[in-house]
Amino acid sequence: MHRRSLTFAAFASSAFLLPIGDAAAPTTLKYRIVQRMEQTIDASAMGQGEQKVAMGYSAYLTVVMDDSASGRTIRGTVDSLVPDADAEPTIMSVLNRSKGATATAFIGPDGKLVNFSEKAADSTAAGGTALRGLLHSLFPAVKAGAKAGDSWTDTTATSDTANGMPTSRRSIVTYKAADGASAAGQKTMKLDVTGTYSVGGANDAGVAFEGTGTQTGTFQRTAQGYLVDGTFNDNANMSFTVPQSPEPIPMSTVSAVTITLLR
Repeated sequence: MHRRSLTFAAFASSAFLLPIGDAAAPTTLKYRIVQRMEQTIDASAMGQGEQKVAMGYSAYLTVVMDDSASGRTIRGTVDSLVPDADAEPTIMSVLNRSKGATATAFIGPDGKLVNFSEKAADSTAAGGTALRGLLHSLFPAVKAGAKAGDSWTDTTATSDTANGMPTSRRSIVTYKAADGASAAGQKTMKLDVTGTYSVGGANDAGVAFEGTGTQTGTFQRTAQGYLVDGTFNDNANMSFTVPQSPEPIPMSTVSAVTITLLR
């Protein structure tokens, strides 16, 4: 259940991209992503009382975007990932698997990042990495034709089985657009976002969860669709059901993410 927390900070998994010329060279981007998360788990039903888990990391990614006939290919690599000293062992294992991981994806005409495929640096390691959530966070959703002064609300419903448990998520996010600062000679759009979401999932082993959360953030993106900088905050209240507990286990999570384009 800890793995899923790594992706909660991501607001959306698609971006609106303006087409560019056929002769454009691949665009290489360097990012730093810093996340800090704290969880409070009430395990009283199992006789263990309240438990607190803290986790943080700094990740450095290289992302290469290249045009194709019908969209844009994305290649991502985790150049380095340094967990904080107090990272919980279960989360630490996911972070360690993420070091050196590579992934490919595709952004089609509708702006959605799809066909995600990842490969861990250690081919013998079991389980996924954190790269899926990291890569999605770099391409926040913006409606086609958005301009400074616009405000709109998006409602999305998604499903995912990447972390070994079928899950569903429904989110309602409100965007407010303004002119952003210039980055490497490119004009950006600044967006303030607020949102709510509900999530749930279950597997055949009798493990299930459901809950709700709130999100806030501010980010700047270029017309090509990639993030220049952003800060995101997430607060979630979940309830987990496991065979070992006679009652559902409440868990609250507070997460903060900062993303910086290093170029």
